[in-house]
Amino acid sequence: MRRAKSDKKEEKYAEQGEFSVMTTTRTPPERFDLQLIGQTKLGKDEEDYLPTPVITLQIVQGYTIGAPKEPIQLQPGGKAELVGAFRREPEFTQPVSIAAEFLPPHVTCATIELKSPASEYRLSCEADASAKPGEYEFQLTPASVVVGLDKREVPYKISPVTAKLILSEHTAAQAAR
Repeated sequence: MRRAKSDKKEEKYAEQGEFSVMTTTRTPPERFDLQLIGQTKLGKDEEDYLPTPVITLQIVQGYTIGAPKEPIQLQPGGKAELVGAFRREPEFTQPVSIAAEFLPPHVTCATIELKSPASEYRLSCEADASAKPGEYEFQLTPASVVVGLDKREVPYKISPVTAKLILSEHTAAQAAR
């Protein structure tokens, strides 16, 4: 807590003040209720405490990605697009990349980079003809950077989300459609 700054250097008894909350890239999203208490002297041996109303601070991530609502459907030798929601805080302006990790063998998805004002992500995925049919889970891992106080870029990663993939067999009945 700092004393109020004014045209004078610092007032001994401030009518207003400021405080700073410093977070790092490892600060978890959380909600805090703070109450500040001022202390004043009423007389030689008498003090009074002046509490403020509760101030709620919410630490939020610079961006979030949502898991796709539906599993991505692919056939061996086929292509599909994976779509999901993306949200960024207005103050967070850095590009965000999203990569698919832990995919089944012979399945690939292109990493994408999102810039403002994107509100969704789209990853192009494809399965080789040798991909084995089945239901799989994989992770969508977002990553970005933040500019630190020393003007250096620091990696900024949030937790990955789980997506589902259904690799279905290419049957003669499907080929006839």
